[in-house]
Amino acid sequence: MEFASSLRLAGDVYPDDPLLQEMSEGELKTDNIVFESYHQIGDHWEFLDHFIQKLNIQPSLEAVSLAIRDYTDSVEEFPSLERAMTVFSREEELTLIFRRIVKAHDWDALGYGFYRYYLESHILFDSGNGGHHHLTKHFPLHPAVLERFYTIRLALYQALLG
Repeated sequence: MEFASSLRLAGDVYPDDPLLQEMSEGELKTDNIVFESYHQIGDHWEFLDHFIQKLNIQPSLEAVSLAIRDYTDSVEEFPSLERAMTVFSREEELTLIFRRIVKAHDWDALGYGFYRYYLESHILFDSGNGGHHHLTKHFPLHPAVLERFYTIRLALYQALLG
């Protein structure tokens, strides 16, 4: 949800950029990700939420909620231009990370085939000519901003893993 919110903000910061608009069309309120019982128009986070709700996973809600709230609050403190930059950076970085996650488990055997599909879809969406990374690589990225963002993101992962 945070990515979708940050992407919408990036669209507000750069309203006249047709490449960003194209990228947004591939991520927000789209029907380009369909799997089993999911055939809706929605933001990509809604795809994951659909299946997580069906699994009725009940993690330690207090710890998860706190970690997510801390992460979201921290990201929302970024000035708009810097928060937009976090979106563009993710398009550059996540393809390699998603490839490693896909290989980490037999997601289908674990009952999370939807997650493997989601990651593989995003690898295709983000990579190559015309991919989301290609559409956003002309935006500035500042190492200090990204270091701060990825430190916040790492803290989220560490909190979720206990």
